[in-house]
Amino acid sequence: MDIEKEMYTRAVKFMYQRFPIGWDGVAVVHTDDDNYFTSVALETFNASVELCIEAGAMCEAQKYIQFSHSNIIVM
Repeated sequence: MDIEKEMYTRAVKFMYQRFPIGWDGVAVVHTDDDNYFTSVALETFNASVELCIEAGAMCEAQKYIQFSHSNIIVM
């Protein structure tokens, strides 16, 4: 399976586990060494601390190696 399809599959699977009802978004980052990291947006009432959906996955990937792909799914 190519990287983009694998990222989409992982994002949708995680989204339905994490958010079984309603809508939200999931980001997936793929690293050069073939790891996948997922993240969601912060749920907060304080707009000054909001981050983009992929921030968590990008930070996690940066701990190990530069990432090669990023994908965001919002449903």
